[in-house]
Amino acid sequence: MDKMSNGCYKLYFIQLSPKDGGNIVYKIGITEYKDVLHRFSNNIDEFNFKVLCSLIFTNKQRAESFESCLLTIYNNWPKNEELDKYHSLRGQGELRSLTYKEKMELLNFMFMLRYNSNGAVVL
Repeated sequence: MDKMSNGCYKLYFIQLSPKDGGNIVYKIGITEYKDVLHRFSNNIDEFNFKVLCSLIFTNKQRAESFESCLLTIYNNWPKNEELDKYHSLRGQGELRSLTYKEKMELLNFMFMLRYNSNGAVVL
């Protein structure tokens, strides 16, 4: 799988729909790969994935910095212990069951990041 060029990283927000009919869950994180879903290639039998938003950053440190900002919002929402069974999906942005309002709050924040940088995709 192709990595981003020039040391760039992506910050992503994805929706995971369990194929067994369980509740939809969400995750944020960073990756160095062009295709965000590469991170989840070992889980394609368990979930349908939908990338809700991804932003490109010029380096890993900037991506981690913005991820930390998102995590201050995201980690305020309760973690569902039932989701611990998906341990292979864990990371800083643990899985969460979000309400529509919470999902939109994160998406709005990510879109503001993108457009506050004068429309540039690379931050």
